[in-house]
Amino acid sequence: MGRKQELDPNGSFTVHESRGVNIVFGLIFLVIFFSTLFTIDFKNFSLSSPHIAFLLTLFPAVFFFVKARRHKLIIEINAGGFYYLGRLITDWKHFISVKYVEEEKAFRISDNFVLMMEYFKPNAPNSFIIKIKLGNTQNKSEEEIIEAIQFFHQQSGYEPMLSEE
Repeated sequence: MGRKQELDPNGSFTVHESRGVNIVFGLIFLVIFFSTLFTIDFKNFSLSSPHIAFLLTLFPAVFFFVKARRHKLIIEINAGGFYYLGRLITDWKHFISVKYVEEEKAFRISDNFVLMMEYFKPNAPNSFIIKIKLGNTQNKSEEEIIEAIQFFHQQSGYEPMLSEE
């Protein structure tokens, strides 16, 4: 995770893909690729060789290096509201609540945390819940995201709306 970001009422709290984590993953796959490349006996090599799987690690290495270079903006939280992938999800006037939970999924070895945000859409009678998957390569923790949402919501002066459900 990155260093803790100070919350400024006139600024934005941003969550990006973590450059460091993506570079480390890219380097790991690159080391696997090169170690396989230098230990293969190319005289007896064929496409059915088990080494072909290790040579394919070049693709995830490139993928992680590209992700590190892009440093994509995932979440932005500011006085205007909560944005996900550049799109406004809700402003603070229509915000109800947020929490993060771990979804149980079969055959998963990694964490599967999601943000559950409940909000009203203008002129809609019922509330909506959006599930936002929190990746393992983001540069802010779930706790920091919740803290930023609470901070900017309190700064807005709006009380959380009540859901009729």
